[in-house]
Amino acid sequence: MTAICSKCAKNKGLIPKDKVVGVWTDKCETCGVEQVVGAERDYRYPNQRPVTLEDVLIYEANMEI
Repeated sequence: MTAICSKCAKNKGLIPKDKVVGVWTDKCETCGVEQVVGAERDYRYPNQRPVTLEDVLIYEANMEI
């Protein structure tokens, strides 16, 4: 899992998703400073629509088993 601080995420143009999985103290893999970080998967680009439950259900319904 890629750990990133909020400052580096903002510098990359990322914004937090609606539901953040968690935050913890670790080294940011972008700037190398030990501080409060989150998973990069908890951020998105502003032009990306957040994934909804309906999106997940449609994806799962179309998966080949």
